[in-house]
Amino acid sequence: MKTLLLVSYIILAVNAYQFDDAIYNQYLSKDFESLADDEEITILNHRARRETEDPKCHHKHHHHHHLCCGAEDLEALHNELRDIKKECFKEVTGKETFHGKPFDPFNCDDIEQRKKEMICVKQCVGKKKNAVDEEGNLKEDVIKKYVTEHTSMEWLKPKLDDMLTKCFAEAKEAGEKTDKSDKNACNPAHIKFQHCMFRETQLACPEDKIEDPKTCEIVRQFAKHSSFFPHPPH
Repeated sequence: MKTLLLVSYIILAVNAYQFDDAIYNQYLSKDFESLADDEEITILNHRARRETEDPKCHHKHHHHHHLCCGAEDLEALHNELRDIKKECFKEVTGKETFHGKPFDPFNCDDIEQRKKEMICVKQCVGKKKNAVDEEGNLKEDVIKKYVTEHTSMEWLKPKLDDMLTKCFAEAKEAGEKTDKSDKNACNPAHIKFQHCMFRETQLACPEDKIEDPKTCEIVRQFAKHSSFFPHPPH
């Protein structure tokens, strides 16, 4: 029941981002906000004030509570790129923190702005790591080398070639569908690629690596039915 309530809460909080995978959106949102604040962030983006918390009740929230597997690689990647992501956050938003007007997850303008910022921060990080070109298109050879060398999951390595081929294709398609008339729009190829790799990892995770099968099944249901970007209106 707690898991179902949590997932319902996640859907309520992030579905309006218009990204289809609520679990990945939660990861994105926490990751994005952590660039500007070292304080703990809740799902609805209110800052938790550590100085008022009882130490007995406080515990750090880790992404792997909601995943089938691969959390260690995600956390390692976040820690490795944290400083670069903070630089990109400042470059994209012109801010160092979220202090000021609070983000409203039910305000369409706020949601659209946040989504654009996330995409642009990912593109910025990709450029600084030489993973994307000036137009935001993926440098596939660079990314393939990095992913192969940094994957700690031995069971995943035999599957990487097929997974990368699939995710490179999805990323390229996402980039081609970018609205070229909006000069401020960033290329979503990098963020699309990362979501695809996240999704495929969750779907491929061996049963003996799954710590919480019930939660994993929920993660997989979101992953199976997500395309990350919204379907065009009918």
